[in-house]
Amino acid sequence: MIRYGVTEAQGGVPGVSVSGVGESFEDPPMALGTSPLKYEFKLEESGERLSMGGLFVKVARKFTEGLIRAEKDGEVAERRVRFSGEPVMVELSLPAQ
Repeated sequence: MIRYGVTEAQGGVPGVSVSGVGESFEDPPMALGTSPLKYEFKLEESGERLSMGGLFVKVARKFTEGLIRAEKDGEVAERRVRFSGEPVMVELSLPAQ
């Protein structure tokens, strides 16, 4: 599976807050196991936090979609899915040999 998303930064000084969406990102592919498979993960990962004097900055990575891929004996099936916070069920069928 490959997860895709955007970074989001929040920061400011006491009484004034600013937020914005930064760059898109793509995680490296990860092997999850064999089927049937249940995989759960958080849709947001808190990242760097910086606080200096009254200034603060927090960066988070938000996952928005993923590419699910199955391989066997050189055959490949894949499907791209959007993450909404609800469970996603994906069935992949490899081409008949």
